[in-house]
Amino acid sequence: MVLALALAWGALALYFSPLPWAPLRIGLALGAPWGAYAMGGGSPGRLPMRLRGAAAVQALIIAALA
Repeated sequence: MVLALALAWGALALYFSPLPWAPLRIGLALGAPWGAYAMGGGSPGRLPMRLRGAAAVQALIIAALA
């Protein structure tokens, strides 16, 4: 019972944590072709360099908040 409760709290903490979004932003900054899934989908494929820099800054902010 205690283990199940601990797992439930851990799952909730991970669900509400910003940390799972950091790998997406890091991938975007490194040139992964996920532009259609991020930043409004205005750049399908790879993001332009300016938006890749913004993704890198976002990844740093997310990591700092986590």
